[in-house]
Amino acid sequence: MSWLQGESFTQRKVRQESQIKYLFRKQGISSKGVQIILKGPATQNNIIKPINIKLYIFKNYHEEYNEVSGDLWNTVSHKDEKLIVVNFPDFIIPEGCILPYLDEAKSRKEMEEILKKQYEIGFGVKIELIGLTKSNSEFYVFALPLSNPLEGQANCSIIVDISE
Repeated sequence: MSWLQGESFTQRKVRQESQIKYLFRKQGISSKGVQIILKGPATQNNIIKPINIKLYIFKNYHEEYNEVSGDLWNTVSHKDEKLIVVNFPDFIIPEGCILPYLDEAKSRKEMEEILKKQYEIGFGVKIELIGLTKSNSEFYVFALPLSNPLEGQANCSIIVDISE
């Protein structure tokens, strides 16, 4: 699995509820179940508070569908790091493939075909959260397929910029 694209949590105000989205894509066979983990300075130092995490797949590259929510729970890693975890045991991760990079497309039509395929093999993560205190920080989102968490995981870094 690999991280494809996403947003930062910037230009937000304290106590402002916001949503950010990230897209991951599968490169191997389809599998069932995924775990999302948030960790890093912004979670460790209570700069942000996640409210809800949802997963979704795409009808096409303009429409989301099959959205599911999970229950957030807190735990601590073996390194005493705060982890925010959500399990989606029944979520089906679409079968993936390795695609060429967009800049390798020889025409607009070929570029649109690559984009379409990226969304067909991807799934999205929506994170609803609140900024609790004025800060510049970051946190990380990890996506782990439950059937192969070590080899299939992907992650990304999210920049946090909260003003009063």
